[in-house]
Amino acid sequence: RLGTLWAEVKPGTGRDRAGEGVVLASVPYRITVRGAPEGAASRPKPGQRFRDGAQVFPIEAVTERDADARYLLCFAREEIPA
Repeated sequence: RLGTLWAEVKPGTGRDRAGEGVVLASVPYRITVRGAPEGAASRPKPGQRFRDGAQVFPIEAVTERDADARYLLCFAREEIPA
């Protein structure tokens, strides 16, 4: 556990897919957090994940949300066994 962040979490459109005998519902999310410079330990990275209770959101990509880099936009996907 690296810490606790404020975040705005917005779901996208989900889809179902089969995987190794299990059907998974896959939902993309756009998660906005406060900005942090490249290389800072506080900056989220692809391969890390956010957690909100039982929900887990693996991070796929991170970019600045605004020109001043005050916020970061993290693209994540939650997969839920259906």
